Amino acid sequence: LAVMKQGEFFGESALDGSKEPRKANVIARSDVEVLSISASDFEGIIGSLTEVLANNLNQRIIDGIELLSYLSRSQRKELVENLKLHRVAKDTVLLEQGQPGTSF
Repeated sequence: LAVMKQGEFFGESALDGSKEPRKANVIARSDVEVLSISASDFEGIIGSLTEVLANNLNQRIIDGIELLSYLSRSQRKELVENLKLHRVAKDTVLLEQGQPGTSF
Protein backbone atom coordinates (compact mmCIF):
# COMPACT_ATOMS: atom_id res chain seq x y z
CA LEU A 1 0.00 0.00 0.00
CA ALA A 2 1.36 3.40 -0.94
CA VAL A 3 -0.02 6.76 0.10
CA MET A 4 0.43 9.43 -2.54
CA LYS A 5 1.16 13.05 -1.68
CA GLN A 6 0.64 16.26 -3.59
CA GLY A 7 2.90 16.40 -6.66
CA GLU A 8 3.31 12.62 -6.95
CA PHE A 9 2.04 10.69 -9.94
CA PHE A 10 0.73 7.30 -10.94
CA GLY A 11 -0.37 5.53 -14.10
CA GLU A 12 2.73 6.45 -16.13
CA SER A 13 3.03 2.89 -17.38
CA ALA A 14 0.08 3.67 -19.68
CA LEU A 15 2.43 5.98 -21.57
CA ASP A 16 4.96 3.31 -22.56
CA GLY A 17 2.85 2.02 -25.43
CA SER A 18 2.63 -1.56 -24.13
CA LYS A 19 -1.12 -1.41 -23.32
CA GLU A 20 -0.50 -3.89 -20.49
CA PRO A 21 -3.18 -4.25 -17.82
CA ARG A 22 -2.85 -2.05 -14.74
CA LYS A 23 -0.72 -3.59 -12.01
CA ALA A 24 -2.39 -1.88 -9.05
CA ASN A 25 -5.51 -0.09 -7.88
CA VAL A 26 -5.48 3.60 -7.03
CA ILE A 27 -8.23 4.64 -4.63
CA ALA A 28 -8.98 8.17 -3.42
CA ARG A 29 -9.21 8.04 0.39
CA SER A 30 -10.52 11.62 0.48
CA ASP A 31 -11.76 14.23 -1.97
CA VAL A 32 -8.90 15.01 -4.35
CA GLU A 33 -8.18 16.80 -7.61
CA VAL A 34 -6.11 14.95 -10.19
CA LEU A 35 -4.78 15.86 -13.60
CA SER A 36 -4.68 13.34 -16.43
CA ILE A 37 -3.62 13.09 -20.05
CA SER A 38 -4.39 10.33 -22.51
CA ALA A 39 -1.50 8.27 -23.85
CA SER A 40 -2.30 9.42 -27.39
CA ASP A 41 -2.32 13.11 -26.39
CA PHE A 42 0.95 12.68 -24.47
CA GLU A 43 2.60 11.02 -27.44
CA GLY A 44 1.26 13.67 -29.82
CA ILE A 45 2.77 16.45 -27.71
CA ILE A 46 5.98 14.93 -26.34
CA GLY A 47 6.56 11.64 -28.15
CA SER A 48 6.63 8.17 -26.67
CA LEU A 49 7.64 7.94 -23.02
CA THR A 50 10.25 5.32 -23.89
CA GLU A 51 11.85 7.70 -26.39
CA VAL A 52 11.66 10.64 -23.98
CA LEU A 53 13.39 8.66 -21.24
CA ALA A 54 16.00 7.32 -23.65
CA ASN A 55 16.68 10.82 -24.98
CA ASN A 56 17.03 12.18 -21.44
CA LEU A 57 19.52 9.45 -20.56
CA ASN A 58 21.40 9.93 -23.83
CA GLN A 59 21.49 13.71 -23.27
CA ARG A 60 23.08 13.20 -19.83
CA ILE A 61 25.64 10.83 -21.34
CA ILE A 62 26.53 13.24 -24.18
CA ASP A 63 26.68 16.17 -21.72
CA GLY A 64 29.17 14.18 -19.63
CA ILE A 65 31.64 13.51 -22.47
CA GLU A 66 34.39 16.09 -22.06
CA LEU A 67 35.40 15.78 -25.74
CA LEU A 68 31.96 17.15 -26.70
CA SER A 69 31.80 19.89 -24.06
CA TYR A 70 32.74 22.61 -26.57
CA LEU A 71 29.56 21.96 -28.58
CA SER A 72 26.56 24.21 -28.09
CA ARG A 73 23.49 22.86 -26.29
CA SER A 74 21.62 22.66 -29.61
CA GLN A 75 24.48 20.74 -31.23
CA ARG A 76 24.54 18.24 -28.37
CA LYS A 77 20.75 17.92 -28.61
CA GLU A 78 21.06 17.19 -32.33
CA LEU A 79 23.66 14.52 -31.56
CA VAL A 80 21.24 12.86 -29.14
CA GLU A 81 18.47 12.92 -31.74
CA ASN A 82 20.74 11.08 -34.17
CA LEU A 83 21.98 8.36 -31.82
CA LYS A 84 20.93 4.86 -32.82
CA LEU A 85 20.37 1.98 -30.41
CA HIS A 86 22.10 -1.27 -31.32
CA ARG A 87 21.43 -4.53 -29.49
CA VAL A 88 24.67 -6.47 -29.39
CA ALA A 89 25.02 -10.15 -28.56
CA LYS A 90 27.52 -11.33 -25.98
CA ASP A 91 31.11 -11.66 -27.28
CA THR A 92 30.44 -9.50 -30.36
CA VAL A 93 33.51 -7.48 -31.40
CA LEU A 94 32.39 -3.84 -31.34
CA LEU A 95 35.61 -2.26 -32.61
CA GLU A 96 38.35 -4.06 -34.43
CA GLN A 97 41.93 -2.88 -34.25
CA GLY A 98 43.27 -1.82 -37.65
CA GLN A 99 39.83 -1.16 -39.16
CA PRO A 100 38.83 2.40 -40.11
CA GLY A 101 36.60 4.19 -37.61
CA THR A 102 33.30 5.28 -39.11
CA SER A 103 31.14 5.77 -36.01
CA PHE A 104 31.37 6.84 -32.38
